Amino acid sequence: MLLQSCLLCDTVQLDAHDSVLILNSAPDPFTQQIAQHGNIEMMLLAEDNIAAAKAVEASPASRKIALSHVAFHDYILHHQPGTIDVAVMNLLYQSGTAWVVHGLQVAAYALRAGG
Repeated sequence: MLLQSCLLCDTVQLDAHDSVLILNSAPDPFTQQIAQHGNIEMMLLAEDNIAAAKAVEASPASRKIALSHVAFHDYILHHQPGTIDVAVMNLLYQSGTAWVVHGLQVAAYALRAGG
């Protein structure tokens, strides 16, 4: 049996009022853990893998939280700056350096002061 690691699960701490932005990392086990615990205000998937986003949305656990989806490459076009408390991105799901850089730019745009 292969156990799936979840570094984000072990390191990211969330508060009940947090809004969480998942940057092109919907398949990460962290996403399911957040949905299952339902202890945040909102989770937004900025995800270009439509199948991965739909899988999270279809999960019974995701009904416990406010969940929405936007294309990763379009996030800045559809959302106001400074509205997110926590942004996370698993580098293993990124197809190249350009996506990592874009993710960092989106995080910088999205995060509230102190986020």
